Amino acid sequence: MTAKWIIFPTLAVVTVGAISFSLARHTNCRTAESDLDRLRDLAFLTQTLQLTDTQTREIEILHSELGVRLKDCCARHCAARKRLGRSLADDDLDADRMDTLLQEMCIAYAESERLALEHIRSVRNLLDSEQRRRFDKLVIDALMCKDCPQACR
Repeated sequence: MTAKWIIFPTLAVVTVGAISFSLARHTNCRTAESDLDRLRDLAFLTQTLQLTDTQTREIEILHSELGVRLKDCCARHCAARKRLGRSLADDDLDADRMDTLLQEMCIAYAESERLALEHIRSVRNLLDSEQRRRFDKLVIDALMCKDCPQACR
């Protein structure tokens, strides 16, 4: 009888401990979800590229500046998309108005892509030749469209 009183509480404690460990590990040690996510993950870049402290700080600043500029692009893109959505319900929507709204969306999207490319070039400029080689591979892998049927290979 005393064995039951010891086994069940012990199993409960071990089970709760295992679940807690799993949740903590999943939350704190999660890997980046995609190749693009890894390019934004400063800890990953620092380790993979063996960045110096100075390089890490400079890339962190570049990441922060990019984030601010991309938020602006996103806001402009979303605002144009919202106006387009409302306009589609308008019986008087003409092709010129629709094209103007599409163009606004495209301009904001193209600017965000251009900013990302400039950011990649800026990061490359901070790296030595070996780091640059590894970073280039990361970028190439991230830009491959692995999910599309044509696979862009």
